[in-house]
Amino acid sequence: MSAIDAESVSVSRRIGAPPAAVFAVLADPARHPGIDGSGMLVQAEGHPVISRVGDTFTMHMHSANLGDYETTNHVVEYVPDQRIGWEPVVSEVSRAEDQARIGVRTHHRWTYELTPDGPDGTLVTETYDCTRSPDRLRKSVRGGHLWVAPMRVTLENLEREVTPPPGRSVAKSVTIDRPAREVHEFLADAANWPRWCVINILSAKPGSEPGWWTIETPDGPADFRIHADAGTGVVDHDFRDETGAVARVPARVTGNGRGADFLITITQPDGLPDDDFDKLLGSLDTELATLKRVLEEG
Repeated sequence: MSAIDAESVSVSRRIGAPPAAVFAVLADPARHPGIDGSGMLVQAEGHPVISRVGDTFTMHMHSANLGDYETTNHVVEYVPDQRIGWEPVVSEVSRAEDQARIGVRTHHRWTYELTPDGPDGTLVTETYDCTRSPDRLRKSVRGGHLWVAPMRVTLENLEREVTPPPGRSVAKSVTIDRPAREVHEFLADAANWPRWCVINILSAKPGSEPGWWTIETPDGPADFRIHADAGTGVVDHDFRDETGAVARVPARVTGNGRGADFLITITQPDGLPDDDFDKLLGSLDTELATLKRVLEEG
């Protein structure tokens, strides 16, 4: 759910983990890129953990508007296991025309509020507030409304971070020398998947239900659906077997300043032997290499 004020936006989500577990992720900037729903956070510099108001942390960023840049984030709210927030300030840019942005406090603020919800649950509310920001910034982010969809994705990612699924999870990635938008467009179309998923998806055709595709796998037919968001780079996808059970596979495309990175996380299904899961991971390595070749060679 979301509540939108004139120049402040909030998105809330119940997460099945205690406040301390959620706060531990939010207070560790090194973990922020893993939950970021905007696709702009690249890497935290160093490994500082936020411990009080007045702390700062540096984040390497990338966006279509600014290219590669860095922000110094000033912690302005800190109540352990309850509330944390910071105000970003541009501290380094890669383009000469953006030099004037360096060091300017624009007073836009990101805040997370944690409210206990049952013995093992937390209602997390993320707020972006630009009420004290210059008109230029407020207009560019549409009073904060620009961030509503990415904030929802952030809270979804936060939930996955603090409530990992059972079984072994392995993240695989590949760097592709093509623009992130082009890579995302390719992956958002299920018809393209047999071109690179040459081991696990042999064919794909539109299914009878909206959004679902019928795919042929080495184990027989299955249903396949992609959840794509060009703004965040998300290309999560679902597999549905003959029993109706659905398995979600998180995946994302991010720009890296030179091209794109594609990250996918595979979780070992219940009952799948370790040897078979290792074979699946090996096949994914082959498929990611194929994806790179297909996109780079055109």
